[in-house]
Amino acid sequence: LADRYGTGDAGMTCSDPERSSDVIMNYTPGAVKKSYVFQRWLKEQDSKGNSEVSGYLDEERAYRKDIYANDLYIPADVGRALQKCLGKKEKLSAAEARSRILGYMGRNIHYREDAAAGNGSADALSYFLTESKEGYAPMYASAACMMLRYYGIPSRYVEGYILTKDQVKEMEPDQPYTVFDGYSHAWAEYYLDGTGWIPFETVPRYIGELELEPAG
Repeated sequence: LADRYGTGDAGMTCSDPERSSDVIMNYTPGAVKKSYVFQRWLKEQDSKGNSEVSGYLDEERAYRKDIYANDLYIPADVGRALQKCLGKKEKLSAAEARSRILGYMGRNIHYREDAAAGNGSADALSYFLTESKEGYAPMYASAACMMLRYYGIPSRYVEGYILTKDQVKEMEPDQPYTVFDGYSHAWAEYYLDGTGWIPFETVPRYIGELELEPAG
């Protein structure tokens, strides 16, 4: 069922076991936006007694229980830094949390590839949020992950590669595309109940590349 719109965790297949750097990926245009449509569809089908959907949701609830038990943790020092930046801790919807986080970062954080990762004494993330206020993708992703948790939304830090929409347009169907170190990136993902992990981009130059929808 998670493949209905290509949402949730996605797998990558090695094209050659002897060359682990070569992988095959599938891309479903608009999958992130459709995740909310999929979520509504699941609820509707469950209410109608669709046994396949009900079975899927029972398994998803078991998985979700583990997610909520482990992916809301915030270290004490980071929690203090978040309180200083965001104010009172409260539970928000995913849409509200995304809006708050993007707004705060847009006003207060500046992107710099050569920014220092810390000052040698303070926690690196706390230093980024409260002192330097400048950093690159891993710092943005780490901050977004903790901010989502601060608002009661399970999240995780992810590293991988990113291709912009313009780069995707250069691809040919079923043809290999070489990805270099310059494509490496980091972002946060949050858990959408009933659906799976949804990417959340906060680095200014890539906002909009992951096709986020302002609902949910």
